[in-house]
Amino acid sequence: MAKRRKLKGNRNQGVQVANSSAFKSFDNAARVLFERINCGRLYSGLSKHERRLMFRFRAVIRNPEASPSYEISSKELKKIGSAIHFRIRHEIHCGGESSATVYELDIIRSLYSMMKCSDVTLSRREEFKRNFFDNNTDKGELLGFIAISAINSVMSFCDIHTHVYGIDVWVAKLIKENLEFELCFSLSKHLACRKHICINGMYRPVYAVGFPQYGLQVKWLKLESHFLKGAYGGCKEELAVYMQSHAKKRLTERLDLLEPSSIYYTIWLNTTDMDQFIIYKDYLLFPYELHNCKVGYLVADIIDDLVVFKTFLFITHSSTPEGDKLKQISGLGWKDISYWKIDRLSTFMKIDTEKYPGLTAMFEEAGLGDLFKLKNKEFDLDTLQDANLDALRDYIAQGKRERSEEFAS
Repeated sequence: MAKRRKLKGNRNQGVQVANSSAFKSFDNAARVLFERINCGRLYSGLSKHERRLMFRFRAVIRNPEASPSYEISSKELKKIGSAIHFRIRHEIHCGGESSATVYELDIIRSLYSMMKCSDVTLSRREEFKRNFFDNNTDKGELLGFIAISAINSVMSFCDIHTHVYGIDVWVAKLIKENLEFELCFSLSKHLACRKHICINGMYRPVYAVGFPQYGLQVKWLKLESHFLKGAYGGCKEELAVYMQSHAKKRLTERLDLLEPSSIYYTIWLNTTDMDQFIIYKDYLLFPYELHNCKVGYLVADIIDDLVVFKTFLFITHSSTPEGDKLKQISGLGWKDISYWKIDRLSTFMKIDTEKYPGLTAMFEEAGLGDLFKLKNKEFDLDTLQDANLDALRDYIAQGKRERSEEFAS
């Protein structure tokens, strides 16, 4: 039998190779960034030692771990970790000319951390102050941006029918006057909350609408009853919000340009503000938007002191204000709407408004003009999230406040 060949080298050599590769990647990204902001010559003037110091002061972001008592497979953790790292390198968090990814913001922060380092001479630090712009990104702000990227990533792996993740983030290591630090994430996994309730004489499953929150928690959606415009006659001040499988199925079919991972995010985005209900023809309708343009309605019913979303109507369907007006103008019935597939988002994205001005004018008269504003929009998860970062920041801040109040009490 042949002897097993000994592996050459050791673990330390492997770590050194990995660090060398990581430094090259960091250095190349820094060069590209500083060239873009017209500071390429200044970055080229840094010594290799100074660039190595920058690399040392970068935020090291570890892959997520399963919180104790929660069973999450290594495959799940790896996928979510890859998504977090991808978003950190691609997700834009600033507006206007200062737009940058989290990774680029960290590179700039690393430069200023290096400038404050005791390994750099006083004269060299003074030179840096004269030649480099002021730093506007502190560690706290950077942590906030990383948190947004993390919760974005976790959101895309949740499913209303099976599970919702909770997340927590902490600084794992602080070194040398807080200039070096490592970040770690913990994940919790909460099974979907399902009930069987009687709908139209048959018991059907409905699922609680819940979203990831910091502190390893899930925020199960509740609605203040006064937002129901008088459709609720009970005594509860808050009602839990549930969704029938049929509603998600119709949502997926009719908003057919959305990626599967985007559906959950759009549900979160639309239900963060629950005061938009309207009552129309005895239907309780909740407007649904993409890129701030109305595309349809979730149809709700009050059953057993629960708000239950039963289905999703595209904005052209009858029993919606716009759909009924379209029928009145055009004479199109519900079978025509389905046959011509004008109950699909993709159909409106294909309409040539210049070639068919009469058809376009008819849709606009019916109140469907918003759909044409979406023609140049993207519907992937990253684009939808980039367009609504303010809402996500507010959501995270609210979760942190609620968590603080819980500990205080």
